[in-house]
Amino acid sequence: FINKEPWDYDAITEKVMRQSLKLRHQLFPYLYTMNYRTHTQLEPLVQPMYYSHPQRQEAYDVKNQFWFGDQMIVAPITSKRSAATGMGMVKAWIPEGIWTDFFTGTVYDGLQGRMLDLYRDAYSIPVLCKAGAIVPMRAHTPHDNRLCGAEALEILVFPGADNSFTLYEDAGDGNAYQQGAFVTTELSLRYSKTHAVFTVAPAAG
Repeated sequence: FINKEPWDYDAITEKVMRQSLKLRHQLFPYLYTMNYRTHTQLEPLVQPMYYSHPQRQEAYDVKNQFWFGDQMIVAPITSKRSAATGMGMVKAWIPEGIWTDFFTGTVYDGLQGRMLDLYRDAYSIPVLCKAGAIVPMRAHTPHDNRLCGAEALEILVFPGADNSFTLYEDAGDGNAYQQGAFVTTELSLRYSKTHAVFTVAPAAG
């Protein structure tokens, strides 16, 4: 059987798995909102690149690359890493516009859309956030495994364009949300090259 517990693997793999599990927990506000979008708008959390760019051949050529919600794209590295450098590589297609790597902060100019070879070590994969992306996350609290009802959020805001994000929250169980027992919070970014204003509107609902 294939085990999924981090401690059943070598030290590097265990560390990567722990980081990924922690990140998934922190991303819960983003994931929950995106899955509510799936419920109400029939927009899947994960979508291939050709859904948004059906006229671009490159979108079909990057078979493993995908949208993760509507704020970021992911280019998984599935090839064997180089023995010389310890780095893995993926050939990714970056759509037009400015994109910022979620993990490293590296900024890429997609120009009119371009193919790039992206290299990463064992601890990250290319996750690119669009200009103006807003990603709400739980603040990490040791030994707190709750998903809903976070007392603190960390909101990642990526420069480059105006944008807004409607955070969705409910009790996390039962069907009371169908009778209106939920709350939405509008997060917005107004951006220019000289200044930026990020606004958290009053919660509604």
